[in-house]
Amino acid sequence: MKNFLFGIAKAFYRANEKRYNNVEQAKHELDSKLFSYVKKQLFIDGQYLSKISVNVKSAFSKGNINELVADVIVLNSNVEDARLVELVKGVLRWT
Repeated sequence: MKNFLFGIAKAFYRANEKRYNNVEQAKHELDSKLFSYVKKQLFIDGQYLSKISVNVKSAFSKGNINELVADVIVLNSNVEDARLVELVKGVLRWT
């Protein structure tokens, strides 16, 4: 999954090369809305990520959003937060 998500970041970078210096910078921008949204949800509900999966909570606490994207893809119909699913689909549209 990590390579898949890196491929998405690469596609986003190629589409916006003049805006970013490298793929890592583009990935940071690509993930920023999703990351910001999750941080807001955690402020409202400290157990927000635990409701998705323990792996997501652990990875997110280390600054890794890839696990969140992967779990939302796998659990799509079981994720109750429609906005979260929408944001993940926004990241995936670069595939």
